[in-house]
Amino acid sequence: MNLNIYAILDLQAQRAVQPFMRENDAVAVRDFTAACAGGDSPFAKNPDDYVMYHIGTWDDETMRYNEDNEGFNPRRVMTGTEAVIDRAVDQDKIAALNKEIELIKSKMNGQHELNLSPGGTD
Repeated sequence: MNLNIYAILDLQAQRAVQPFMRENDAVAVRDFTAACAGGDSPFAKNPDDYVMYHIGTWDDETMRYNEDNEGFNPRRVMTGTEAVIDRAVDQDKIAALNKEIELIKSKMNGQHELNLSPGGTD
């Protein structure tokens, strides 16, 4: 199985944090966002100091790193600030959906089924 390798650059220290492996960018972004947008980690305290990069691939069957990618250059995935903004947008969407659910529940007023019109012409 091929895994992607990521490193987080600490802009203040001018060095990368120890690399980590994830299945794809979406999983790496989720984990980086969680670290930057919550908790007591250094990432959460200073998210503008960190940038996540994709730095290569690892094949755990052949035990080869970047075999097909000679001359590979790190690819910027996202900044800590972008992660915090994305998390805030997600939380706003969740809050809006929860309000919509509560509105629907209040309109049902104890009914077990919604009487929805199929739409179109009558």
